[in-house]
Amino acid sequence: MNSKKIIAGIVIGTAIGILIAPRKGSETRKKIAGSVNDIADFIEDKINAIRQEVHSEVDAVADQITNKVENAESKINEALT
Repeated sequence: MNSKKIIAGIVIGTAIGILIAPRKGSETRKKIAGSVNDIADFIEDKINAIRQEVHSEVDAVADQITNKVENAESKINEALT
């Protein structure tokens, strides 16, 4: 399932649940604010996880390129000597 659909489902489900619950307006607003903060934290955690994954992949590719350049340099030096 698409993560956008999951997030949208969470937001919609939370909003409907809060709005149909029998509470005073001030309590409902506090509950909505708390839910929005929870969703924002969830999204922030997902973004940080993606950043970490991308950073790791970039480091791995950089290491591969460095190794290939070093190997090519060694071969060139061997060919010249």
